[in-house]
Amino acid sequence: QLRARIAVGFRRIAFFVLPSAFLFAALGPVVVAALFQTGRFAHSDSVLVGGVIAAYGVGLLGQATVKLFASGFYALRDTRTPVKIAAFSLAVGSGLGWLLLRWFGPAGIALGSSVGGTLSTVLHLRDLDRRIGAVLGPQHWRAVGAAVAGAGAAALAGLAAAGLGAGLAPVPRALAAVGIFGTVYAAITAALRHPDALRTWQSLTSWRAS
Repeated sequence: QLRARIAVGFRRIAFFVLPSAFLFAALGPVVVAALFQTGRFAHSDSVLVGGVIAAYGVGLLGQATVKLFASGFYALRDTRTPVKIAAFSLAVGSGLGWLLLRWFGPAGIALGSSVGGTLSTVLHLRDLDRRIGAVLGPQHWRAVGAAVAGAGAAALAGLAAAGLGAGLAPVPRALAAVGIFGTVYAAITAALRHPDALRTWQSLTSWRAS
């Protein structure tokens, strides 16, 4: 039962977090420009901040799910393992961020943090697998694959929309790109029969009917 709850939780979190990660990576500067590019905040600043957001997006899934996997150890009355993993991952992420700062500037710090967060999640999952058996089965990985495929295609579509709208003001350009991104992601994950895509669609249609 513990494995089933963690697996379903991971699948649902991944369904909503993965598109956000791809959105940050592909359209970070476009979104930042829509929110902040005015006055002294120029296009170069949008690119800089967008790069930092993209670097954080790399580890977004890991950061979002690490507490879920840590809760599995707490359910087993093991509070030491999560602390050890967190300390090790923090050291790795901090050291890597310090090294990458020299090449990538502020984005390097964010990338180091992302790697540390992802490492923490991987180590939690590995140790949980050893303790209670494989947490994620083939059906869960297929769902994650469907989300990755949908998010990847959505990122390409969003980039194309942003390129076509390069002459627009930042806000309408971002609205068009993000709107197309969301539409493509929803369509592809539904076509691939992702459980959470179908559940979300059913909830929306039932709400409209009522």
